Amino acid sequence: MRITVYDVLGWLAAGMSTAEIIDDFPELTEADIRACLEFAADTACAIAQMPQSILRY
Repeated sequence: MRITVYDVLGWLAAGMSTAEIIDDFPELTEADIRACLEFAADTACAIAQMPQSILRY
């Protein structure tokens, strides 16, 4: 089964703990979950730094 960053972030947002996620998906590690959070933070930072004209439709 393919587990995406979006999946992990969704589980965290829904209130699952890191331990619960790892219990349900033992192929994941704490480092994997931290990497998802780091990716989300980096993405949010990159979007925040974009000129507003790019972000408007």
